[in-house]
Amino acid sequence: MAPRGRDFFVQDPGGTLGQQYNMNDTRHQSLFFVSLPELQKLCATTVTLNSWIPEAETRSTQIKICRQLLFLYQDILSAPVIGTLNQISVVMTIPFYKSGICQAYIERQGATLKAPQSVSPAILQTCLSYTLTARLAPRWNKAGHLLVQGKEFLSHSGRQNAVVVDLNVSERQLCISVEPCSIRLPPAELEDFDISANTLKLFDSNENTVIHQHSILSNWCYVLPSMKMGQIISISHIIPPESPFRSYTEFQMHWKNLYGYILPEDFGEKKIYFSVYFKPIGERFFTYPLSCIRSQPVQYLPRTDSESVLNSFLSDMKQNLSHLCGFPVKMTSKALYATQELSRALEIKSKHMKLASEMVCVVSLTEAPPRKQTLPNSSSCSMESSHWMEHLIKEPETHAFLSSRKGTEEMITGNDVKCETLTSKPASSIKESNLEISVKKGGARKRQKEENSGLKNVVWLPDLGWLRACEQISAIEVPPAPQLIIF
Repeated sequence: MAPRGRDFFVQDPGGTLGQQYNMNDTRHQSLFFVSLPELQKLCATTVTLNSWIPEAETRSTQIKICRQLLFLYQDILSAPVIGTLNQISVVMTIPFYKSGICQAYIERQGATLKAPQSVSPAILQTCLSYTLTARLAPRWNKAGHLLVQGKEFLSHSGRQNAVVVDLNVSERQLCISVEPCSIRLPPAELEDFDISANTLKLFDSNENTVIHQHSILSNWCYVLPSMKMGQIISISHIIPPESPFRSYTEFQMHWKNLYGYILPEDFGEKKIYFSVYFKPIGERFFTYPLSCIRSQPVQYLPRTDSESVLNSFLSDMKQNLSHLCGFPVKMTSKALYATQELSRALEIKSKHMKLASEMVCVVSLTEAPPRKQTLPNSSSCSMESSHWMEHLIKEPETHAFLSSRKGTEEMITGNDVKCETLTSKPASSIKESNLEISVKKGGARKRQKEENSGLKNVVWLPDLGWLRACEQISAIEVPPAPQLIIF
């Protein structure tokens, strides 16, 4: 992938090289926001696989169990623990954990389940990202950092639609960044690897012929779904003996179970298999069918129908994100776009906002956003969090999951930051004088800058920075649950 914001060269379908193309001109991140359930109503746990599983099968077993969990139980989010081959992170509601359903399944797999802990935004983001990617396949298939559209993308040679998706989870809301792309990711052909014509002719005529590494002059390839590079050791029609699979049907099942891929159907044609070596892994060879091999990286093309690709992806995503761990969620219907330099405060009247029982923060736009406080020692917090969650599950009577106290109202005052918790007042009761005082703060000089800048429809969101709405704020559906910060 070319670095964002830099010029790079695009290969068009005809193979013409040298067309310079600027990513800033065509790639735009569309931001959508989703309400989240209160994290106190969820718990996280870790699955550890049994040590007797053969080392060569550990990774595939990890992914299979992880995917089975999220497909068998819609109330579960899961993801392999990064940096491990035998652990899985799982997020679920506390009542679902107490039901014992998850524990029973894990025991049947010969695995163990750790004591539950509280859910952090980081864990939720990891599990949600993996779960969403898994459930979108095969309509959207992972290829490197992209999700490529279509069940038959493996055998498609022309232009294809794809998106880059990033998730950002805070305490109360999820931000989804979607970036439409137009790409080419054509299937590899044996000629791409500089194999002599005589060798290819012999290979086509005899099923027992094996093309060895010394006959493959360009022996580097890209493998799906990671698009990592490996070295081709051999090419054959027969599955190598070191492969755990014995038929093409087993390959099809493997790729469907692990990645959601739909490999091309078997029409009785000769199959071609690659033995690939990855230096970081060691002397072990991995077998790939030709359809999962690429001879070149992703080729980016000028995007002409971004809106249709975006709408298609959003439609599929909403079907898979109507509920989160059993809780219904709502997503904004209009996109926001990130901006880098802003100097004018946003003037929003309270009648545009649906803010019942939520916090309204009024911050001077020209001041730096409030910084998060430094957390105490992480290890001690993690241990305390674990004991706290375990105690809650053992004592369901405890009313510790109340997100706010009824009938309370408090004002927090900091450096140019005022936060007021509204518990029973409707949105229309917010006094506009508070907004006016905050926006006017700074004197005539600041107001003059605001008048000259001409920027509208701008909001600040935690960890994301300044955002500008593509349409009027009043036309955007604001989720009732997330915290919304306005200026």
